[in-house]
Amino acid sequence: MYTRFFGFKERPFKMVPDPAYLYLSRTHQEAMAHLAYSLKSGDGFVQVTGEVGTGKTTLCRAFIQRLDERYEVAYIFNPVLDPIELLKAINDEFGIDTEPDNARALIKILNAFLIQAKRNGKQAILIIDEAQNLSRGVLEQIRLISNLETSRDKLLQIILFGQPELEQTLDSQPLRQLRQRMTLSARLRPLTLKETRAYALHRIQVAGRTRGDPFTSGAMRCVYRFSGGIPRLINLSCDRALLTAFAADNKQVGKKEVRAAVEELQYQIPAHGASRSMHRIGQAALASVLLLVVAGVLLMVTGIVPASWMSMENWKTSPPSAQVPVRVTIHEIPKPPTGHVIHGDTPVDVKPAMQVVSLDDVISSEDGYLLRQSALHTLLNLWGLPSQNPSFLESIDDDAMFVRLAANYHGLSFLRLVNDWTMIERLNLPAIIPIQSQSDDVVRMLTLSGVTSDGYLFYVGKERLKVIMSPEDLARFWTGEAFILWKNFLAINGVIPRKTNGESIITLKLLLRDIGFNGIEIDAVFDETARRAVMAVQEKNGLPVDGVVGTMTKIALYNEKMSLNIPKLKQ
Repeated sequence: MYTRFFGFKERPFKMVPDPAYLYLSRTHQEAMAHLAYSLKSGDGFVQVTGEVGTGKTTLCRAFIQRLDERYEVAYIFNPVLDPIELLKAINDEFGIDTEPDNARALIKILNAFLIQAKRNGKQAILIIDEAQNLSRGVLEQIRLISNLETSRDKLLQIILFGQPELEQTLDSQPLRQLRQRMTLSARLRPLTLKETRAYALHRIQVAGRTRGDPFTSGAMRCVYRFSGGIPRLINLSCDRALLTAFAADNKQVGKKEVRAAVEELQYQIPAHGASRSMHRIGQAALASVLLLVVAGVLLMVTGIVPASWMSMENWKTSPPSAQVPVRVTIHEIPKPPTGHVIHGDTPVDVKPAMQVVSLDDVISSEDGYLLRQSALHTLLNLWGLPSQNPSFLESIDDDAMFVRLAANYHGLSFLRLVNDWTMIERLNLPAIIPIQSQSDDVVRMLTLSGVTSDGYLFYVGKERLKVIMSPEDLARFWTGEAFILWKNFLAINGVIPRKTNGESIITLKLLLRDIGFNGIEIDAVFDETARRAVMAVQEKNGLPVDGVVGTMTKIALYNEKMSLNIPKLKQ
């Protein structure tokens, strides 16, 4: 073949979905960003659609390749299956029992596996390619398994790749509940002329050619006219054009070679050969419709047809009533037990060490070092994290550094506030609060876990005794510092727009759209629409309204997304 002739290690335009050749056009980049966002946020349902040949399977396989050992993946391709066969295929992909022949038993096995995966810190994902082939019965079965969840988390994330017919099926009335569960959707569109050139050059370089592009600009314009920017048709025409040039002993592929290749291909691809005639038919149909509209308007003006007949209101159908999806909790992971609450000077019938009547007595009787350890352990547990810490932390004297290093170790971020209790309440996250007893000069750490109508709820010591402190007591004891741990769930890095990257901007825009800001265009540009949405979130949460996404704005944005598991002072 022509590989050695053009300096390739392999054919660059093979008709196989090889992830190594994935070219991220604008819409492909957006789709990949949607997928990455769904993983980070833990949202349950995602769909990616596109016409035949737009690269859905290649994108799907590239996405799977990026997943590491933190994920358990079941990949179903071209699923012409009934509901029981689908459940068996899913269980088989996860490596679990497929013997039962009824849905209830198969789902029970799947649920047990998903719960164990969650306990092991793994995220389970079901990916179905060519999902437009799914029957309504199978889609209903998918809706049912999407209900598998604990009280805090979805147990199974579902991603569907398919042709636009999938969207039409999901929009049907019987599947409206499944459509309502779709948290994210992306559409792959044909490439532009510029992207077509970049796509071809990308594949040529991946195939090993280092001497530049063998295609002339005119040749690529011909490729684009034939393919319409569809990657599969680009591959066909470029592959055939290279073969034509090779047969003629030409090192350069020009318009002549592409035209010859396209002429052959048009007879081999009936649908594509018919597309131009269909386009002409479409134009004629459009002209006919316009003629009818003009005639209708003239008839209305002359009074032959009542004006009410032309009113769009008479053609609108009443919208279907909103259907709230039923949330079914199959299994609940047990929560750790909570301690007792001490209100003011009310004694509680518990262990003697917990029978206290004064906050000053509680903190002065506890060792400052041990209280610091206990406060950190409690805060980590509120975030659902284990309390084990590296031994080197014991040697850190500086309290802020101690908490910061612990946060880094556990994959959390750290924020220190000084003399700003109002901001602590606005950020609405638990915090470690240093206080100082009036009976000695020792600074001790408590964990602020809630705000009630009676005051502030703290955890104290290794017994996790709950104490409610009034604002007046707080003013007497508080040193003025606060150490807050927070989680950058979606890896929005840097300060937007001052210092960041395109991926973080795309992720931010997806988050803004997800929390209710429609009209956000998903690209790597922090535009005015996105800035105004950020300012609205800042204003709502009592933050400085500057449109800049720093630490406190990220916290506020994450707090707006209800599906994230975030411990809060006020729910």
